[in-house]
Amino acid sequence: MSNKRHELFQSLKKSCAGEYQTIEPSNADCLRNVEAFHKCISDIDDSHVLERKCPTDAPRPIEILGKRRYLNENPQEFLHFKPDLPAIECRSYVHFLLIYWANDDNVRKALHVREGSIEEWKRCNYKLPYTYEIKSSIKFHIDLGINGYRRLIYSGDHDMKAPFLGTQAWIKSLNYSIVDDWHPWHLQVTRGLTLAN
Repeated sequence: MSNKRHELFQSLKKSCAGEYQTIEPSNADCLRNVEAFHKCISDIDDSHVLERKCPTDAPRPIEILGKRRYLNENPQEFLHFKPDLPAIECRSYVHFLLIYWANDDNVRKALHVREGSIEEWKRCNYKLPYTYEIKSSIKFHIDLGINGYRRLIYSGDHDMKAPFLGTQAWIKSLNYSIVDDWHPWHLQVTRGLTLAN
């Protein structure tokens, strides 16, 4: 870590006291440090730090084979922002294609999706009428362990949305004995086969 980034890290810890989401407006030092942090990571893809950051996909109508569809139901957003399609090497391109795949009538028939049960499939549908009650899954992991079930806890080290340090911290809170130290677990894909070590 460069000296400047290390200093920013130390300043963040000191000025924000571990609170980086809901910052008191009167805490000018913390606000300034968080802004500097966001500037520092602005060119990094937060879902995979080794991939280039691609432009944000915004809703817009797309014509494919003569069918005009909207990626979002809010027409106001469409009127103000019409970006290009994501580049093929972008992670978001796969998400973009998935929308068309999952909404294709032949795919829906093959998956036995009851006609009329889903208007348009969305990768992340935040408009579902669910109440989110589970704030932590630690209790469930403890209960499964008490009942003799094995669990796999996986966390990659290239994701800033679900960082592995947080995963390590909550696993540590389970207070289990360490059987094997943390070690890398790599995947190697060979002609359709996935090998793990």
